[in-house]
Amino acid sequence: MPQTADFSPKWATPPGRTIAHALVERGLNHSQLALQLERSVKFVSGLLSGQEQINNELAEALSRVVGSSARFWLSREQEYREALARLVTDNHDLEVWASALPLADMRRFGWIRATAGPQLIAECLSFFGVSSRERWHAKYEKAAAASAFRTSAAFDTDPAAVATWLRQGEIQAAQISCADWNPVKLRSALPGIRRLTRMKSPAQFLPELQRVCAAAGVAVVVTAAPAGCRASGAARYLDSGRPVIQLSQRYATDDQFWFTFFHEAGHLILHRRKRFFIDDPESIATHEEYEANEFAASQLLNEKQQGELQKLPTTYVAVIRFARAAGVAPGIVVGQMQHSKRIGFARLNKVRRKLDWDTVDNC
Repeated sequence: MPQTADFSPKWATPPGRTIAHALVERGLNHSQLALQLERSVKFVSGLLSGQEQINNELAEALSRVVGSSARFWLSREQEYREALARLVTDNHDLEVWASALPLADMRRFGWIRATAGPQLIAECLSFFGVSSRERWHAKYEKAAAASAFRTSAAFDTDPAAVATWLRQGEIQAAQISCADWNPVKLRSALPGIRRLTRMKSPAQFLPELQRVCAAAGVAVVVTAAPAGCRASGAARYLDSGRPVIQLSQRYATDDQFWFTFFHEAGHLILHRRKRFFIDDPESIATHEEYEANEFAASQLLNEKQQGELQKLPTTYVAVIRFARAAGVAPGIVVGQMQHSKRIGFARLNKVRRKLDWDTVDNC
């Protein structure tokens, strides 16, 4: 009987994939797992993606909470790390692939830790949840390239940076427990969300925004944008069918943040047959983008208020009084006045609030 070569699979799946399946079977979410492991939700996210390694202590904890033996989890971890090492050895072009990613910002944001060598490549593969460069291209580059195509030629967009931003949004969205997707419920929730615009701090309004949207089946995440990613927001459906609204920290004022949120909500409500929208202020205009802009403006100020805005005196006092009566932040009123060219972009900016995202976890 002829000898057969040793079987060395050309892929690597982290132990987190096994943990995730076990969580579904037990009806646990990421927050509940973090609580039972006495770790942070961020740590659990890294564990599921393969970024965090399983040691003896964690293996024992997983055995108690998730099941199987500590020996099983340690063996699973060892198999994964050995598989990653083979991938790095067998695919020299992975080093070129990883070098094109926004590595400095990925480290700065805490998405990866390694600085060079096989460990860097392993962490990048784990971050994206793929086993090869080819899998990454198939899963992420197409969507990122589409966003670059839609962007004005006057501005540079890096598809790898966009793909990285989108992936981090997926990781964040997986940590949010959502009801079944219900577009009618989302639309009915928008007037209440509009009132959140009056809250000054993201630490105040973001948890409530996420809670209300999750009840309608939508995960809302805010993700720092690495260099080369000009996206202000995205609306899309994950492979699981879950809709996600992803917002960036690129624009620091309240009027820009809230207009972008309602714009992305408009995509989910108006364009349900489309699977993916990624938005950039310099994007080439499409019919869908125009509709989403009109939807956002109408949700922030109704038709009557829009008419009154055209006659509003362009003073701080008038703006603040109008905003209070309309039930929105004054910055939104100024933003709408600037957008409609009632005033220049340098006018009344004192009432537009700057948002401090450093006070918010998991952004």
